[in-house]
Amino acid sequence: MNADAFNRLLQQPSLLKETSLAELEQLAYEYPWFSTAHLLIAAKKQQNDVAVSDQDFQKAVAYTAKSLWLANRYKLFTEALGGKQSVVANETMTTDETDAAIDAMALVEAEDTREKVELAEDETAFDAAIVLDAEAEIEAAKLIEEAEAEAAAEAIIAADAEREVADFIEKTDAELAADAAIEAADANEALQEPIIKPFVMPDLSAPAQEPVITFEPFHTVDYFASQGIKLQEDRLGNDALGKQVKSFTQWLRSMKKIYVEEKKQLDSNEEEKVVNKATQSNLQEDVITETMAEVLAKQGKKAQAIDLYSKLSLLHPEKSVYFASRIEELKQ
Repeated sequence: MNADAFNRLLQQPSLLKETSLAELEQLAYEYPWFSTAHLLIAAKKQQNDVAVSDQDFQKAVAYTAKSLWLANRYKLFTEALGGKQSVVANETMTTDETDAAIDAMALVEAEDTREKVELAEDETAFDAAIVLDAEAEIEAAKLIEEAEAEAAAEAIIAADAEREVADFIEKTDAELAADAAIEAADANEALQEPIIKPFVMPDLSAPAQEPVITFEPFHTVDYFASQGIKLQEDRLGNDALGKQVKSFTQWLRSMKKIYVEEKKQLDSNEEEKVVNKATQSNLQEDVITETMAEVLAKQGKKAQAIDLYSKLSLLHPEKSVYFASRIEELKQ
């Protein structure tokens, strides 16, 4: 039911006969706070069931503050339908307002209600859109912040890697330069020495002296000097390699200064013990093993093999049967 049809229905209550109950109930369903719609439903049901119409009329009264106007309208609609009036309606029908003013007020109330509903729906939709836009902006800001943090971390890692590579290259260049400087100094020193030394005639008139062979412990030998390497500490660099070479040469030189204790003279008793022990170690003792017996048997020395098996039988009684069988085989 549109607004024009409803307006005509209010001005001409007789049109309520042509209006179906379903249309009125649909209007009340769409606008449940519209008291006039409930009033029309009560008037429409008045034709058949008074009890039901009274219930609908009470519902219409609950939705409005103008009970007198509502009772007057109910009277007009029930008279137009030609039905009986409700008991509740008869008790409240005492109004002096004109029909035109009442109809106008009903139309204004309906229009105001519809506009309020539409405005509330628009405001709700607008608020929802604002909330969604705000959430989208927050998510976008978080994504941008995370991307910037990852980019900053990657930049820091790349800078650290470049710095480490540069430090390694610088250190390597310094070590190579120090090695090159030492090699160049050694080469210059070698060039300065004469290649061919002048021959000096030995003095034949002097008596010949036998060379004296001396022994020096190996831990006191200068390693670099024994290898023909001449080290000049003032030319060694202050890098890690130069410091290690210096510390090693200083350790070798300090080892030469360690006091070497004199060997203690052994007394006669200790000398005899040493001689006896050496003599006993040089004596050839019999090897009493099964393997030795097998070797003697293969060499054809059966008598020695039989004697060795006999000794093994005494040393290992649990295998005496086996050794006895071997002795019998050799005797055959």
